[in-house]
Amino acid sequence: MPIDVLSVTHLPSAGVPTAHGPAGLPWRALVTVSDGRCAVQAEAVALEAFGTDRKAALAHAVGWAALDLEARRQDRSLAAHLAALLGRANGQDAIETSALLGGADDATVVRAARAARMAGYGTFKVKVGASGDASRSSAAIVADTVARVGAVLEVLPKDGRLRLDANQAWTLEQMAAVTRALMPWQDRIAWLEDPCVPGTSGQAMLDASPIDLAPDERCQDPDALDAWLVHPRTAALVIKPGLWGPTRALELARLALHHGLPVAASSAYEGPAGLAVVAAFAAAAGRPGMAHGLLDGPRSVGPRITPPRGLPTVTPCVT
Repeated sequence: MPIDVLSVTHLPSAGVPTAHGPAGLPWRALVTVSDGRCAVQAEAVALEAFGTDRKAALAHAVGWAALDLEARRQDRSLAAHLAALLGRANGQDAIETSALLGGADDATVVRAARAARMAGYGTFKVKVGASGDASRSSAAIVADTVARVGAVLEVLPKDGRLRLDANQAWTLEQMAAVTRALMPWQDRIAWLEDPCVPGTSGQAMLDASPIDLAPDERCQDPDALDAWLVHPRTAALVIKPGLWGPTRALELARLALHHGLPVAASSAYEGPAGLAVVAAFAAAAGRPGMAHGLLDGPRSVGPRITPPRGLPTVTPCVT
């Protein structure tokens, strides 16, 4: 059924610093799409440093809206529709989420860890890479990372799982040194996410790390995942459905399912309309017990959520 784009409304930018610096401030827009029966809103997010420009972001938003409208015509939720496209019976009724422990210094991160533990989270994520790290000494990177990870683990529950994210900040040598230093906590670290600078071989990273790794940013490159899909050190694929669009996100999910790898869905600075897509995708592609990274601005959305039936509606659907 043909669809029409009724409006595009720019949204305020909000983000957090990453190893890419200004990449933490995305361009965002709310796109209203109709198939003649009803109109829904999807969110476009452009993050140029991660390979998504505004034109692509708008196309991705329209693509997610089209899938939501198709799900409504079939009288099922977006999560159930995406699960069917992945060859799965149904989407999960509820998903677990991880807590992002933000902060510019270790003390702030530790306070966030205590608060997240009290809120009932079981999976926690910490940023460990920073802009300019690749020009620092491996010894300095190791010292900073070990200090932060050790301080956080002291206040987390013994069964809590910690995810580390270096946002492609380190050289291969730095990553190898850090992961060796983290070995005493191997059982408490779920994975280290995309640790090395762009252009670093995935095979080399996986072979050099004694702890599990997970690709995130590099999932956008169709040729970058061959080693990740079959290596025993790959913990999961981290997929940003809003940022990469339905075609790539579903392709990645199919690859993960085919190779027996878990999928961890991740948001990319979206508001409610964008988070509805991420939650539906997580419910469709994720495993029970896998925590997904959903943030409402700087806040984690809660340790367990029920995905909405679909995108926000602008007009009532005509049955």
